[in-house]
Amino acid sequence: MQQYSKVRVFLLIVFLLVSCDIGLSVAPPERPDPSGVMVYLVNIPRGLLPGVALALVVFAFRRMNHLEWQSRERQQYLEERERQLRTITSSTHDGIIMMDPDGNVSFWNEAATRIFGYAPDEIIGRSIPELLASPSDRASFWQTLPHFRETGTGPDVDQTLDMTAVRKNGELFPMELSVAAVQIRKQWHAVAVVRDATERKQTEQETRDYAMALESANQALEQFNEMANAATRAKSEFLANMSHEIRTPMTAILGFAEVLRDPQLTNDDRESAVDTILRNGQHLLQLINDILDLSKIESGRMVLEQMACRPIEIARDVVSLMSLPAAAKQLSLILEFDGPMPECIESDPTRLRQILINLVANAIKFTETGGVRLVVRLLEQDGQSWIHWEIIDSGIGMTAAQVGRIFDPFTQADETVTRKYGGTGLGLAISWRMAQAMGGSITVESTPNQGSTFRLATPVEIVEDTPLIEDPARWETTSAQSPRADTTNVQLAGRVLLAEDGRDNQKLIEFVLHKAGAEVEIAENGLVACQKATAAAQAGSPFDVILMDMQMPELDGYAAAARLRREGITQPIIALTAHAMADDRQKCVAAGCDDFATKPIQRADLLALVAHHLTAPCCASAVTE
Repeated sequence: MQQYSKVRVFLLIVFLLVSCDIGLSVAPPERPDPSGVMVYLVNIPRGLLPGVALALVVFAFRRMNHLEWQSRERQQYLEERERQLRTITSSTHDGIIMMDPDGNVSFWNEAATRIFGYAPDEIIGRSIPELLASPSDRASFWQTLPHFRETGTGPDVDQTLDMTAVRKNGELFPMELSVAAVQIRKQWHAVAVVRDATERKQTEQETRDYAMALESANQALEQFNEMANAATRAKSEFLANMSHEIRTPMTAILGFAEVLRDPQLTNDDRESAVDTILRNGQHLLQLINDILDLSKIESGRMVLEQMACRPIEIARDVVSLMSLPAAAKQLSLILEFDGPMPECIESDPTRLRQILINLVANAIKFTETGGVRLVVRLLEQDGQSWIHWEIIDSGIGMTAAQVGRIFDPFTQADETVTRKYGGTGLGLAISWRMAQAMGGSITVESTPNQGSTFRLATPVEIVEDTPLIEDPARWETTSAQSPRADTTNVQLAGRVLLAEDGRDNQKLIEFVLHKAGAEVEIAENGLVACQKATAAAQAGSPFDVILMDMQMPELDGYAAAARLRREGITQPIIALTAHAMADDRQKCVAAGCDDFATKPIQRADLLALVAHHLTAPCCASAVTE
């Protein structure tokens, strides 16, 4: 604009000079004028010079005005574009940074301030890599800068990258970076658009976590479905096995019961039929007991006892009990002690016998020739005493795959074994779980067609001051076991109240007790039993023993026993129940019962129990609410 003003002043002066008719002496040029302009001007008549000058001045003024207008328009356009650009860069949420060829900041918008924490006057002109790049990225920045300065290209140009940047406070954070190159005055500059990726990374991580959680949930659901399907299959297999195992002895029981109706049956055939019914009844009872044991173990309701017992006697009892099945198959059954044994230990003798009987019975079952050995030894390991019970047989043996299945319920080595040898497959499953519950284990070594070795390891506590028997095989116990009482000719003298709602059980128990000499009165439920017992006591002729079924209508045995105790009845009450759990016994005792018998009750056991309480003094005390 200042140049245009100077030209105007010059033209004005020329116009005034011409108008004042100041003499102009134009000498011929000393040298030829190639353009001919000076010749033309010299040849212009003097009187026309003012008009020509005026025309030139007017043209120049108009030209200058047009140029000035164009310049103002261009300036306004540039200023408007600059305002628009600043508005855009200040309103965007992304940081916009320009870098000069030396790697310094030349432009910095408000979003960049929010992201990094630097104000424009703190960052303009300062090094980008030293202030904004993470330490791990600075070396690569300085290596690629010279190439970018020369060519405007580089590994990060025209790319969108995920990088780690540094805020003013030193905090590292994830950043999304897009870089472009721009040439200004023949020098390459870089324009970067940056975005704080913290929230995006968190969202991505949350999405990944959610996806993983969803995948885990799906896997858990699939596992649950598989478990549910497995449980359904196990239930079906259980019912199929139970149906087979129950129907087999029941067929024999019902069939031979019908045979007994034949009036022409000989005494020998009658004895054989009765033996068959008893044998299959015992088998059916053992099956029910096994199922109850397995149920107690699986539900965690099995109660282990810890009492003093003699391991030598336990081993001898097992061999004595299993000697008849072994002899029936012409197999030898040998007991061996490998080293000294303590006379007395603390363990659960009932469960220990049960496990050993199952293992020895299993060995006898699958052995056709040769024999079975029970080898017992005492070991010390890390200050803990262990007794190893090894059951070694010369039987059919098993493969490794078969060994892996034998401790599953209702499972044997394979179907051919089940068909040939029979059985439920519960014995080993129960034994293995009982051993685990006792803190021990059962391991197996087996070779097909050569035999198997089952090793039961049980932790024991040796009773203090108990002697160590050096030669257990020759040791004789100092406390002779009392022989089982002979109840064949037991005679009962007394009055018995039988509270039982089952008619068949009423007839059976009444028959057994009557035959032994007892006077029996029947009550069909607990309420009637309380009424009869109270009336008899008030009449001065109380019952000597009360047999109380625990599951009856009107008033069950628990409530009836408690009521009788509250009413002052002190005579012995014996609970009769089909429940065989240990806590069921405690429940009966807590209700006021003196003793406990589990159905089905053996004749000898029933007579012995009643005879014991008929001769024992009344010691039950009345209980209060």
